[in-house]
Amino acid sequence: MTPRLVLLRLGEKQFALSLENVWHILLAPRLFPLALIRPGFKGVFLHQGDVLPLLDLPGLLSVPGSGEGCPYVMVCGSEFGPFGFPVDQILQIVECRLGTLGECEPESDRFSAEKSFVYNGNTYPLLDLGALLATLPR
Repeated sequence: MTPRLVLLRLGEKQFALSLENVWHILLAPRLFPLALIRPGFKGVFLHQGDVLPLLDLPGLLSVPGSGEGCPYVMVCGSEFGPFGFPVDQILQIVECRLGTLGECEPESDRFSAEKSFVYNGNTYPLLDLGALLATLPR
């Protein structure tokens, strides 16, 4: 199988994510906020009978223009278990061979991607969700 990336938009920024990490793309489910939820999460949601945490990815990435009311949630797997995160728009799913991988310019954000994917003249920081999850307090 050819490796593919999903290109997505969070607020005013665009990112790439390996499709092998993505289990499902959902219309935004009902969110249940929890008073004592760990920092970095917005609450929990139900998916196929399971309660999954919703990662506050826009907040963790300091993405302007993204907040409540994202129309989609991506459900992903990780070494920490399944989770979801809100997405404003799914732009496209592309084969990796159609673009090039490169290094990202360092940003002052709490988290910045190390690699980027260049496709059709646009540069998409490549999200490493495992590395991001590992930075969250336990």
